Amino acid sequence: MHIIGNGFISRSFEPLRAQFPDVLLFGAGVSNSLCEESREFRRDADLLYSAVQHCLRHGLRLVYFSSAGMVYGNYEAEVREDGPVFPRSAYGRHKLAMETVIRASGVRHLILRIANPVGPNQQRHQLLPALYDQVRRGYVEVWSGAHRDLIDIDDVVRLTGELLASGCEREVFNLASGQSVKVEAIVDYLEQRLGAFVLRNHVDRGDFYRVCIDKMRQQLSPAACARFTATYYQQVIDTYLQRMEQPICVS
Repeated sequence: MHIIGNGFISRSFEPLRAQFPDVLLFGAGVSNSLCEESREFRRDADLLYSAVQHCLRHGLRLVYFSSAGMVYGNYEAEVREDGPVFPRSAYGRHKLAMETVIRASGVRHLILRIANPVGPNQQRHQLLPALYDQVRRGYVEVWSGAHRDLIDIDDVVRLTGELLASGCEREVFNLASGQSVKVEAIVDYLEQRLGAFVLRNHVDRGDFYRVCIDKMRQQLSPAACARFTATYYQQVIDTYLQRMEQPICVS
């Protein structure tokens, strides 16, 4: 596997390098979903164009990480790969445009619309690190009605590997747990686990969506998504907290 990018998602795929030598994983991109800088989007697009051309020249499969939340937008029904998309941000519109570039190029590809990945060394503005920091400080801004789908980065890597091993290509998959959890419930569990008392400021700007993973379930074995139960988000948080407690080894 060839890997473009050095973020926490890209680094998590190091164990798959030897297993998929015919795959180029595009893990670069604009890291902040609130970004509105056209220069950042142009830089990302140019890098993707080069990656697509490289794959076409060398017969590689391209794995591209899109965004479930930002591409679909605020949508009350379950969001499906063949359903409508209403991106409401520059970031979401950019991701959708890059998906279109990939499909039109003819390159062998998998487009994975990822939900809210959780893992070590994330940037502090991302969902769980940001909520963790706020809970530790004792004050959280909660978007009323907001729901999120947390998925552990180890499951992202595992499911991506299983999709690649299944031989499917030129497809779009939602890569999520399929569990839409209130942000309020995530804060509740963090508060419980950290033994904290939290003051909450409720802001009326919540968005809601439920990611459908039926297509992924149909492609993979029944066991692949078996752990995605209603309490899966608590397991993700527990794992995140365990990682936070591990000492950093300096060589």
